[in-house]
Amino acid sequence: MTKRADTYSVNALSINTGYDRATITKALTDVPADVEDGKGRRWKLKTALQALGAVKERMNAREINPVDQERARLTRVQAERQELKLARESGDYIPTELGLKVFEDIAMDMRAKLLAIPSKAAPRMIGITKERDAKTKLEKMIHEVLVDFSRTSPDRFLGELRKLQGRTSQDVPAPSPAPEANNKRVGRNKKTA
Repeated sequence: MTKRADTYSVNALSINTGYDRATITKALTDVPADVEDGKGRRWKLKTALQALGAVKERMNAREINPVDQERARLTRVQAERQELKLARESGDYIPTELGLKVFEDIAMDMRAKLLAIPSKAAPRMIGITKERDAKTKLEKMIHEVLVDFSRTSPDRFLGELRKLQGRTSQDVPAPSPAPEANNKRVGRNKKTA
């Protein structure tokens, strides 16, 4: 940073003002330097900021050509389409419908396994009189279910992915709503006397 007696070079002005060097150079082209010596031209900060303000006003006053604006928009849309196409080809992108279908399948699998815990636990709890023993057995069963969940591989859904990749969003079925809770007893029926 070249700072001498409150004067700044183009590089120092760029660092201090946040403008790039090209913008500062353009703004100061017609502005006489406050200090000019063998090491270059330098301006006071006030002088440079006034020149930059004038350039900014000229840039804002200049109308943007609607054709150029439309070209820029078209280029942006084409780039986004190309990125999406490449993401699909590389497998980095999956359709929302497929993501929802996979999530629904995983959630239903989890629900089934969680609802099966009481029916599995009931026979194992017969004869247990201590709460601590029952708690230990239940924790072990829940831990087994959680380990099973953690081993669920998304690879099992690859067939679904391949099947759905050729379809459009209108062809993919919407996720089915969650089943209503029936609050029926799960497990063995109570013996009636």
